[in-house]
Amino acid sequence: MRSTFKVLFYVKKGSEKPNGNLPLMCRITVDGEVKQFSCKMDISLRLWDVKTNRASGKSVDAQKINLAIDRIRVEVNRRYQELMQTDGYVTATKLKNAYLGIGVKQETLLKLFEQHNAEFEKKVGYSRVKGTFARYRTVCNHIRKFLPSTYHRDDIPLKEVNQNKGVRR
Repeated sequence: MRSTFKVLFYVKKGSEKPNGNLPLMCRITVDGEVKQFSCKMDISLRLWDVKTNRASGKSVDAQKINLAIDRIRVEVNRRYQELMQTDGYVTATKLKNAYLGIGVKQETLLKLFEQHNAEFEKKVGYSRVKGTFARYRTVCNHIRKFLPSTYHRDDIPLKEVNQNKGVRR
């Protein structure tokens, strides 16, 4: 599935620092969804070129800012590619969180099944039967073998499982 993806840098006007500089921001747009974050740098408004979204000139500050912009752009693009490979789709929120290192706990099918089996096993002999537990373990093992052969993944996020049609591609 293709998606539109853009990275833009801009200065945040109206948030002037005491030294007169403005914060440098990054805006990520994926399929029309927009997320933005601070680049943790500030720049003088006279140095900023709106058309190129870069610092203008050859001063040390301009070169430092442009190098940082290039690094951020490369890293955001790398995270985008990783998310497309692992999850098959990207949202602006997921991309921003991946770049910033904000871990989103993602429930996966096998993790959830293994957690269910561990809790079920504790109840065997009291309110559950050993034969049923053995069947759950067998189903879990079948899923563990099925996912790599069919979807080329070891595990799959629950939100990708469509209850009516199986796994979304």
